[in-house]
Amino acid sequence: MKTITITLNDKSGLNGEAWLFAQFLKRITYQGVADCAVDKAETESMLEIIEKIRSQLAKQGIAPR
Repeated sequence: MKTITITLNDKSGLNGEAWLFAQFLKRITYQGVADCAVDKAETESMLEIIEKIRSQLAKQGIAPR
């Protein structure tokens, strides 16, 4: 298990890095992830990681609708 700590600015709310990254995670499609993966198993693993990060951002109050 690895723990990764990063600092994202939250300047101007909707223009902050944390908000923008959360938007990206919300908008990325299955196909977009699949295009970056070598196979279906890797796609599914990447989607699980995306969900973990999205969940942690939501816990910090950064959850675009």
